[in-house]
Amino acid sequence: MPVLYGLYMDAELENVSSVRFTEASTWNLVVQKAGSSDLAEQESVALPSYQAACLEWKGVRGVDRIACDRNAREARISLVGNLRRVGSKRLGLRKQSLGEYTNKGEHLSLVAVFSCEGCEPVEWTGSGDIVIEDDEGNTLEGVDFEYGIWHDGLRGVATIHHEFRRI
Repeated sequence: MPVLYGLYMDAELENVSSVRFTEASTWNLVVQKAGSSDLAEQESVALPSYQAACLEWKGVRGVDRIACDRNAREARISLVGNLRRVGSKRLGLRKQSLGEYTNKGEHLSLVAVFSCEGCEPVEWTGSGDIVIEDDEGNTLEGVDFEYGIWHDGLRGVATIHHEFRRI
């Protein structure tokens, strides 16, 4: 059964009104084996918005690999595009829009939800192919948002804090 994790972020926007994560965006995450705190059981994943990422944990070999439960040796993570599809009625999230951050409202805003089987996200290292809209209404597409930072001299976005929460 998949477990849902929300990515919440707070950012400082300089002459920028919104940051949008689109279907073309790629999410760069570090995931760890579910229930583990061992750094050796972490993997980096580049997750395109339109497909799931599957990974095999490296620590399971030989006879142990055959004997162990599939969930103990494999993991799967995907981006949830619509909360209605997963039937999430928790915390009023069904009406929440995903994929956009603005400086209006709460400081920590939900920007993405991930469906995880056999893993849990522990770190977000940025995204590629995002859309930035400045205060004048101009849009910049295909922006690289590596490590949650982007700046072009006049405009900028810097992620102050982000965290994953189990939903």
